[in-house]
Amino acid sequence: MPPKSRRNRRVSTPTRDDLEPAREGSFTRDDVATLVDSLQRSQTNAFRELLESVITTSRHPSSSTTSTPFPVEGGNFSRCKARFAGNAEESIEGFIDAIEAYKDCANISDDNAIRGLSMLLTHSAADWWQGIKPETTSWAEVLDSLRHTYGDNRAPPRIYRDLFATPQGDENTHIFVAKCRALLAKLPRSELAEKVQLDMVYGLLNKRIRKRVKREECATFKILLQKARAVEESLNESTNDTKAAAASKNVSYASPSRPVAVSKPPRAAASASAAPPSREPRAPLPRRLDR
Repeated sequence: MPPKSRRNRRVSTPTRDDLEPAREGSFTRDDVATLVDSLQRSQTNAFRELLESVITTSRHPSSSTTSTPFPVEGGNFSRCKARFAGNAEESIEGFIDAIEAYKDCANISDDNAIRGLSMLLTHSAADWWQGIKPETTSWAEVLDSLRHTYGDNRAPPRIYRDLFATPQGDENTHIFVAKCRALLAKLPRSELAEKVQLDMVYGLLNKRIRKRVKREECATFKILLQKARAVEESLNESTNDTKAAAASKNVSYASPSRPVAVSKPPRAAASASAAPPSREPRAPLPRRLDR
């Protein structure tokens, strides 16, 4: 049988084996997953860098774009604004608290803090530091020397005497309690428990506060101050209402003003003033003798 012509031959469907070479240039599922993972990772890194730059700019808005934030390690007191001159009216505890907070935030090591303390001391305090600086080897010694030289070194009995000598008067309870706690802070930390301090301060409060606030209801200083504030606000409102009522009462019952009568002089004095002045008798003229 003669072979069929090519035109009449049937085109065969390609099999899987035939398509394998064509698929060699396409992406597999692993390739696509790897590509997506790399894109997500790059976007995450870019977003993290952008977020860090925004946080740095918000913390230091006045600094230029080339300025760098605090270093992670090896900071110093070059940006610290706390100063201490050694005057009697300055608070050494406030100064120590300020430099301690700055030291922790700027990650300043003890060695850098000791070397950089000269930038924070002025006048007589700077002269004092130059004298003891060579023999100071630790940051704890620096703080102890500052407290011993410029702090309150009174003995506990004297502190107790000053505390009990000044009970609360008309001043605000928050201010009075703050003064009492400042005195108690000068005692050794393990000297008194908070409960004992509360008992001592509560006994010094004004009678108007102790009458309305029970000691058993105040487990902490925070609760005591909250209740004392509520009592003071209530007392101030009642005092203002009483003053306003008294002022309105005085205005409503005030007597009308009357014209002041002008006193008239007596009649005798008036007639005497109206009469003409009396004339004195004249002496007779001497007679003229005839020659």
